[in-house]
Amino acid sequence: MALASGPVGVEPGRMSVARIRTATKPPEHEFVLARYYGSIISPYLTWVCLRLGLSADQVTILGGVIGAVGAALLFPALGLWTAVGVIALQVAYILDFSDGQVARMRGTSSMAGGYLDWLMHLYMPPAAALATSASVAVAVGQPWPFALGIAAALELAPLAFQAKEHLLVAMARTDPALGRSAFFFAALNDDARSGDVEQAPDGAPTPLRAAGIAGRAHRPSVRSLVGEILIYPGAAHLLTLAVFADLASSALGGPAVAGRVIVLAAWTAALLVHLPLVVRRNYRVIRAVEGRSGGHAPSQTSDQ
Repeated sequence: MALASGPVGVEPGRMSVARIRTATKPPEHEFVLARYYGSIISPYLTWVCLRLGLSADQVTILGGVIGAVGAALLFPALGLWTAVGVIALQVAYILDFSDGQVARMRGTSSMAGGYLDWLMHLYMPPAAALATSASVAVAVGQPWPFALGIAAALELAPLAFQAKEHLLVAMARTDPALGRSAFFFAALNDDARSGDVEQAPDGAPTPLRAAGIAGRAHRPSVRSLVGEILIYPGAAHLLTLAVFADLASSALGGPAVAGRVIVLAAWTAALLVHLPLVVRRNYRVIRAVEGRSGGHAPSQTSDQ
């Protein structure tokens, strides 16, 4: 692709890495790694994308393609291509910041672009976990690593959160007034608790405060730090460390799967601990919303 003479919506003289850094969104204070990648590393790739004339959606799709290729390269036997695979995942992760920076530099931010961005979050980590587990299973000649991979994929895919949001949207479809209530908005927080819904004031809501993934406070918590290390954004980094540890161990005549097995086991352990807690909390949140709304449930999404 030929270099563009200047990005649309960006004055050529102002297109610099320093200028791009001013287009980064306010940091989510729970995510130390996100701040590092988003403000220090990604602006360089963003500069390249702008010079190539790529739109924000094109950057998102490019990151998705690179991530998919990276996940696929994790399936063959451990070797050079495995290293290329995790490096591709790192590039895809950096582009996950660049697409938003391109959108802000061009003035083209949109929720539709955010939808494409979230698709990458939903599919890429589980795919990488499954490919890794299949590779380890073939290497050891046993099926148990693939079982770990299935559990890891279930942990890395935020199914419990998506199910809660699906039910809340379905409830608001059948009762439009519900979607305009403060207690409904309280339930939308990622870590909403039943008490948040029960204690929310009557009447219309105020916009949710942008405050990290939890929407609660600009400070880290044990839960957020563990989530950052194991799930997002740490999943790609843990897998990268595990692959290079296995490559080094293999070169020294040691076991060639230990690093990846440890990471898969960590995700499995997280599932066993985390999923029951999330399901219990979200169940109570939905019950609390039903209680505040008069107990009306959308019949098309419930068999109760």
